[in-house]
Amino acid sequence: MPLLWTGLIFVLLKLSHVGPVAQWPWWGVLSPLFAAVVWFEWLETPLGRHRAATRAQGGAALHRRRLPARFGDRTGRH
Repeated sequence: MPLLWTGLIFVLLKLSHVGPVAQWPWWGVLSPLFAAVVWFEWLETPLGRHRAATRAQGGAALHRRRLPARFGDRTGRH
């Protein structure tokens, strides 16, 4: 997430012609955004960080989906 915020700030500074960022080439301004894409698409999965995020967001829903399959559907519907 810090890479995304840094990239956004760099783009805003470049478009506003503020500070030394205005003199940077576009590839330098956009490099944090490219690094964020590399991180989220290729590096996060092998490092296992996506598991913690999915567990925190969807753990309860996943649990509710697995229970009927494990113990049988006890709602009376077959």
